[in-house]
Amino acid sequence: MASLTDETPEGRSIVLLAKQKYGLRQEALPVDAATIVFSAETRLSGVTIGGNRYRKGASDSVISFVRELGGEIPKDLERPVNEIAWAGATTRLRPLPSPPRPKWTIFWPKPDRKTSCGSSGRISRRATWAMTGDGANDAPALAQADVAVAMNTGTQAAKEAANIIDLDSNPTKLLDIVEIGKQILMTRGNLTTFSISNDIAKYFAIIPVALVTIYPQLNALNIMGLASPYSAILSAVIFNAVIIPLLIPLALKGTRYRPMPAERLLICNLLIYGVGGIVAPFAGIKAIDMVVGMITL
Repeated sequence: MASLTDETPEGRSIVLLAKQKYGLRQEALPVDAATIVFSAETRLSGVTIGGNRYRKGASDSVISFVRELGGEIPKDLERPVNEIAWAGATTRLRPLPSPPRPKWTIFWPKPDRKTSCGSSGRISRRATWAMTGDGANDAPALAQADVAVAMNTGTQAAKEAANIIDLDSNPTKLLDIVEIGKQILMTRGNLTTFSISNDIAKYFAIIPVALVTIYPQLNALNIMGLASPYSAILSAVIFNAVIIPLLIPLALKGTRYRPMPAERLLICNLLIYGVGGIVAPFAGIKAIDMVVGMITL
């Protein structure tokens, strides 16, 4: 009843659930029904029919509403409300002020361990890095979050406070966002690791032979047996010209993300791109040097 006239995504989802799961038929409201539209100021919504006032909203707003009507607030209400809020979930109260005494309902979505759901702009102490929301009362929490995602069907305030707007208003896309973010970070890290390893190996390979005429002692470090300073430098230039285009598809496609412990993933990538970045220049420069040596001869 409190959601029949609520046009927010939350209100529409509750009515849809009632229709699908319980077979509720939405009848036309009586002529004398008074609609209470949700606003950021009241943080309440609902409908008044006859002597019954159906309301739902943020806990503090509902408690104030009941007190204004002279209703009693259960003594054990504050504890579960606070526990739910600090756990990172959205708390809503649904009172029914009518004789002989108010009835109360507390409902909330189960919070994800890594995603904070707002409650009157509050952010959980345990989960402060991400926030999703669609209402005006979610805007403060969205503005404070490290990653803020607003639904496209949400209020303008929520969308302006967010970093990302989900055009399809599908919260399950957050899983894809996290996976894509990890893939981007992994790709950047892998390319950087390969580049650093590649440069270290490349200079270690060509510097001894390039400076051997000045410092003959460096010839002992010419472990690759490169033919001459000329062929070493030319081979390194050719190797660079070949390896950089080969890295472009990897940069565009990205490193495939595989769910596994972070330590194992780090070791795996270091072995592939770190060791690979060291081995590739030695093998590549040596092969090119042999070809260059044959041509110059």
